[in-house]
Amino acid sequence: WIGRDVFGLEDALPSGGLRHLGENQIDLMAALDGDDASVLAEADISGYFCGDTGRWGDRAKPFRAIFQPSAIVAGPLKRALAAARQGGETLVAAHLRRGDFGYSDHWIAPPSWYLDWLRSLWPTLKTPVLYLATDAPPLAQMFAEFAPRTAAQFGVDLPGAEFLVDHHILQKADHLAISNSTFSFTAAMLNETASSFVRPDPDRRALAPFAPWNAPVLLRPSEAPDPDLAGEDAIIRLLPLGR
Repeated sequence: WIGRDVFGLEDALPSGGLRHLGENQIDLMAALDGDDASVLAEADISGYFCGDTGRWGDRAKPFRAIFQPSAIVAGPLKRALAAARQGGETLVAAHLRRGDFGYSDHWIAPPSWYLDWLRSLWPTLKTPVLYLATDAPPLAQMFAEFAPRTAAQFGVDLPGAEFLVDHHILQKADHLAISNSTFSFTAAMLNETASSFVRPDPDRRALAPFAPWNAPVLLRPSEAPDPDLAGEDAIIRLLPLGR
């Protein structure tokens, strides 16, 4: 697991095969909150774990303590964050995920939702700067009025873990807009200082506030989108995988 390197987690590896336990086979949070969590011991637990974080209880501090950058990556991440903040006092970050999204629960919110949010927020901030975390760099052109910064501009090289720059800066943003994605949702869970968190809401057709430690990890529209709608006026954009 790459986390052994990037987070310095050096727990002993299993000495043999483990029984498999899927998240649908047991109520994991109930087991952790109960008198006997041993049912989870010596098991290879798999799943998507995209339920409601409100059930996690008071676990933010120990969760954040696990995911601290190791000495291997701390220096490069510190340089990237400094570059993202350079010349500004308020770091605004937005995650726009595209490459492997656009199907099923992984719907894509139109960029216009993020632009509407930024245009409302920007005048209220002191010397703001915008960072875009995205796997589709051409999207930055749509945000030109905010002079966005991206990881590609920083010259920080983390071979095999390039995604860490985006994730780290999302964790440190003063205002954070995520995608309907576990990538940026977990960054929000690790962010201890942001003044606001927003996410695309398919029913409101806009970005809406949320609490990372008391919210469903993924949002689903209450009604199926109209297939005749197209472009950014659609409730969501459903794109073929990989497009």
